Formats: sequence, structure tokens, C-alpha cells
Amino acid sequence: MASTSGTLRDGLWIKKVPSYYTPAQISKWLSRIRFEPSCTEQDISTGTFLATLENLYILVRLHLLAFPFENTAMH
Repeated sequence: MASTSGTLRDGLWIKKVPSYYTPAQISKWLSRIRFEPSCTEQDISTGTFLATLENLYILVRLHLLAFPFENTAMH
């Protein structure tokens, strides 16, 4: 299982890259997909939101539930 330090199993590192989206856009998306616990813009901009394999799994799953494959409304 992933640790909270930004590493995956076998010591692989999750590289931090700048987002194309603003903290406000990310917060709105997290709210729309019903990610828990809720994250504010400040949580996102200060880096409180952790990049872990578990969070990635949860985000992908919730996104697919909120926006079915053929749903173009989000675009």
C-alpha cells in the first residue's frame, strides 16, 4: 500500500507537476464527484491534499461514477 510521503510500492516516487487547473476548479470537481473528506481551495493550494495511490484510485472511481463514459455534459 502507498505511504503518505508521495511514494508508491517499491519506493517509486509520485512526481509533483504543476496543475493545469486552479484550486477553485479542483475544489469544484472534488465536490462534484463527492470526494470525502471535502477539500477547500486552501487545502489544495497549500498541498494538504496528499498524492497517494489510494487517493488516485478513489478519484478515478468517483470520476467514473459521476461522469459516465458517454456523458459530454462535463465538457
